Amino acid sequence: MNQHKYTVLGALSALTQITGGHLWVNLSPKIWEGLAMGFAGALGGYLFTLIRKAVGRIRDGPERHRE
Repeated sequence: MNQHKYTVLGALSALTQITGGHLWVNLSPKIWEGLAMGFAGALGGYLFTLIRKAVGRIRDGPERHRE
């Protein structure tokens, strides 16, 4: 996953060097918006999973987890 992230960042920096930095200025808000949405989605999915596990434990009761 990290390798993919660095590949994307490398491609973006290459594009900005080719265009003299103009592309970065134009795309910057969209990039940050995309990163924020991705992070929020990942965090939301993680929290949803935690809540679902907790609800499952509560609903199953102590007898199932006594083993």
